[in-house]
Amino acid sequence: MTGTLDSGASEKSYDTGNMHNASSDDGYPNKHERTSVIFPQPTGVKGLWYHPLTQAVLLGFVCFMCPGLFNALNGLGAGGQVDSTTSANANSTVYATFAVGAFFAGSVTNKIGAKRALLLGSTGYALYIGSFLVVNIHPKAGGFIIAAGAYLGFCAGLLWTAQGSLMLAYPTESQKGLFIGVFWAIFNLGAVVGASVSLGENFHSKVLSVFMHIHLFPSPVSRGFKRIFICVGKLRR
Repeated sequence: MTGTLDSGASEKSYDTGNMHNASSDDGYPNKHERTSVIFPQPTGVKGLWYHPLTQAVLLGFVCFMCPGLFNALNGLGAGGQVDSTTSANANSTVYATFAVGAFFAGSVTNKIGAKRALLLGSTGYALYIGSFLVVNIHPKAGGFIIAAGAYLGFCAGLLWTAQGSLMLAYPTESQKGLFIGVFWAIFNLGAVVGASVSLGENFHSKVLSVFMHIHLFPSPVSRGFKRIFICVGKLRR
């Protein structure tokens, strides 16, 4: 069965290629006859909920709450909860298992469906982000963070595979740019949140004040060093 979808239309029509034992004027039997089946498009709140753009927005918020906040947490240095060695080992484990899990994620998604794959993939992010809070109770729980990172890697493969499948299924060919732009705008709010928290923590920092003073109000000494660096760079060329 093949279908044509227009998100702005009030009805959906699907063509069925049923075989009919019909003969034409030329005497050849068993020719294809296509019939059109019309399904009414939902209206009201249900129609808004089922609209493809609404589903793309919801998908964007799912990724904002999962990998988006994962990026925010990494941008904050794991929120200062763990030492740099444990954080680096956990990130290495995440991306190592991500590379392996993504290889099989397509087959798993085809088997269980994109909706279940998206749900299963989101559990890894919840466990991994929650594992950073465990060290407040058990300071030596670094192994648990690394194990959560390994589980997250496999879940991330499922989540991004399901996301790609759904993002290609919702829009028509002429709407793909709009839908993908809306998704990435919402998803990248996670990095904006992380950067905003970092800015708020360091806004009144003396180090930031010195940095801004040097670059916005350079002294003769700083301008001299700048010229020296420029000359050295030209000599090396």
